[in-house]
Amino acid sequence: SRGSRVKRSFCAQPCVLAAQARGIGQTRILFCHVLPLAAPALFALLGVSLSMAFGAAIPIEALNDSPGVGQLAWQAALNRDLPLIVNLTLLITLITVTANSLASVANERISL
Repeated sequence: SRGSRVKRSFCAQPCVLAAQARGIGQTRILFCHVLPLAAPALFALLGVSLSMAFGAAIPIEALNDSPGVGQLAWQAALNRDLPLIVNLTLLITLITVTANSLASVANERISL
């Protein structure tokens, strides 16, 4: 599968193999060598996942009548509370753009 290929490609990097050959612990290898390589993909996935989670929360919270941001967005739409809808939209946009910017910065750092 694609996930195992990605894992193998990160773990097969020369820096990871050298750290394993030196006897460095798996936890330290993960945090010092593998996660920095995987950071761009993880940040991009975070941005997309948060946007999708918010989109899924609106109907779930509205149907179950449970309090949350989704219920707040639903009630704002029903009551035509434009300032609240704009603020929620800006919040989700800010989260998505921040995650994508982090992915770009991490990608640039790896490229250097």
